[in-house]
Amino acid sequence: MKTLRFLSALILTISPLCGLPAEPGTAPALAVYGNLPAFDDVSMSPSGQRLALIMTIEDKRLLLVFDKDSKPLLRLGVGDFKVRSVTWADDNHVLMWVSQTSNLGIGFTTPKTEFGTVVVVNVEKKTSFSVFSKYASILGGVSRYFGLGQRDGHLYGYFSGITLQRSSVSNDYLLQGANADLYEVDLDSSDARKIAEMPRTETHRSWLVNKNGSIAAYLDFHPARGEWRLVNASGKTIASGVQPLGDVDLVGFGRHTDTLLYVVRENLGEPAWYELPLAGGETQKMFADGGAERAIHARGTAELIGFVRHDRQEFFDSRYRNITALVTNRFTKLDAHVVAWDDSFDHVLVRTDGNGDPGTWWQLDMKTGSFEKLARAYDIDASQIGPIRVVNYTASDGLEMDGILTLPPGQEAKNLPVVVLPHGGPAVHDLPYFDWMAQAFASRGYAAFQPNFRGSTGRGVQFELAGHAQWGRKMQTDISDGLAELVKQSIVDPKRACIVGASYGGYAALTGVTVQSGLYRCAVSFAGIGDLTEFRNGSLSASGNNPTRRRNLDEDFGPVNKLDEVSPIRFVNKVDAPILLIHGKDDVVVPYGQSEEMARALRKAGKQVELLTLEGEDHWLSRSKTRMQMLEAAVSFVEKNNPH
Repeated sequence: MKTLRFLSALILTISPLCGLPAEPGTAPALAVYGNLPAFDDVSMSPSGQRLALIMTIEDKRLLLVFDKDSKPLLRLGVGDFKVRSVTWADDNHVLMWVSQTSNLGIGFTTPKTEFGTVVVVNVEKKTSFSVFSKYASILGGVSRYFGLGQRDGHLYGYFSGITLQRSSVSNDYLLQGANADLYEVDLDSSDARKIAEMPRTETHRSWLVNKNGSIAAYLDFHPARGEWRLVNASGKTIASGVQPLGDVDLVGFGRHTDTLLYVVRENLGEPAWYELPLAGGETQKMFADGGAERAIHARGTAELIGFVRHDRQEFFDSRYRNITALVTNRFTKLDAHVVAWDDSFDHVLVRTDGNGDPGTWWQLDMKTGSFEKLARAYDIDASQIGPIRVVNYTASDGLEMDGILTLPPGQEAKNLPVVVLPHGGPAVHDLPYFDWMAQAFASRGYAAFQPNFRGSTGRGVQFELAGHAQWGRKMQTDISDGLAELVKQSIVDPKRACIVGASYGGYAALTGVTVQSGLYRCAVSFAGIGDLTEFRNGSLSASGNNPTRRRNLDEDFGPVNKLDEVSPIRFVNKVDAPILLIHGKDDVVVPYGQSEEMARALRKAGKQVELLTLEGEDHWLSRSKTRMQMLEAAVSFVEKNNPH
């Protein structure tokens, strides 16, 4: 398959300036990093004979489908949809998970939301439709996806959606609560049929659906009481418990279709995975040494074939484990993950990342053991990619942690200016992968440091729990302790440091020059929280004062009456460095008003502040044009206030 050559030629045909590498010895243009990846979400059909992927050209997103001989089968523009992922239902149907920001109007608990839906693409007919789009009685889009089924020659998808009720006094459809019912959708005709209803109570329900469209089991959760129960097709309760924070989920079928898999996090411990017969009986815990991040199910049978644990795939079958061994042996110096496969496991998609690799997709032929390069996320020469390494350090209270350090390519790691990049979440973690923002700063001569402070994932549940109620406190000093370690090793100059972050990282950037002071020459906050009290109250209100949401907020943030002590907006008089605030107008996670109010308070205090509004952008920098705006502004601001 000459896929890489074909795709590169296609890019140059459509846009002669897109994807051209920089001249040797010069830094790539910021657009190389700021634009969305040239290729993303590569996916393989069940037969292994077709591939689908998302390509970005300037600010346009396209779905491309081609066969094993690189023959183009489909090119579809996705318009204003923001693509989240791409998978295959069968060899003729591609499922594109997309979202759009929508204004809700009067009567809702929040003014706007991000509606997600699924676009079903018929490759042969070159047609597409959005699930539920032809039904005025179903609000917005898809709430959840519950798998595929086949019956009488028809392929079906199982999706939940919020059903509107027709008014008794008019012909209008009205919202009567936010409960999402379960529908069976014909993937050819787009016809939808309701097959199960959400209880019209406070109970939330999710389903396990057989391949023939019948309900195998369901999970009910009551937010006020925190009670949950698993019920099989006969109406028998086969498992139950109390989970005040709502950390319980019906994941899918177990290792056979007469068992199910569920996960529950009890007493704030490690998430525990259980396999249980559908008929009821003895529950089997899957791991004795901790939990997992994700289950892996077979596409054809929906049976459980493995897990992702500690960022690595683990398969039950030795044949699948051989694939993992082949991949690991081929890419000894890179992080390599199996991302997709055909139903026979003869062809496998692999994605690599790490030093010298900006993200590459490969196809492994299991019969020959050969790897073929398919596409790269970013068109950057290996010599222009900043070297990446892990820095281990100890926080001031003795807790061990690490951070990811990206260095300027071709420069000695000594006395460098530094940009500290705390991640969002905060319950995620950074790995030694190619990071577009870290690499952009490194290309301009800065060391880029991504600290995995307490509250991050990746080091076990106790490390994550150590971050509870530590916003602006130990989580913040963990970041500056990491900076101190780099200074101790003479890698960076402590007098030339800025802090840049998004979401929680944006909050940490603001906290670094308000609650803290004297550490950074500038701060850039994208979608950061300035007022924790206001954010908490707004988040609770948007949930309809959901009791589970309230308990989670209290667990994460700590006592409400202590939040002003770590809210940057309460410390604007202490600010001793210029601040750049950047925020998407369509952000439904951290309201745009957080940055607006922070800017107003800083100006009132006579501080140096700039506010950049990104029209049409959300919380995740989903569009190339506005992502590029953000990066250009951030780099320019750092270069101005923290020059080499």
